[in-house]
Amino acid sequence: MSKAEALQVVNECVHHWILEPPRGELTPGRCKKCGKEREFTGETSYRIGRGSSHRS
Repeated sequence: MSKAEALQVVNECVHHWILEPPRGELTPGRCKKCGKEREFTGETSYRIGRGSSHRS
């Protein structure tokens, strides 16, 4: 592995998404580690945020 390749691997983030409340069909999220922002579909936010232990 070259030095450039090694630096690229070091700079890649394994994201830890913090999701906001859904806005329509999209749920905004931001990585806790690097600050990257992304929008998730409602289906994804349901699986990640609630899973099988959904509370009313």
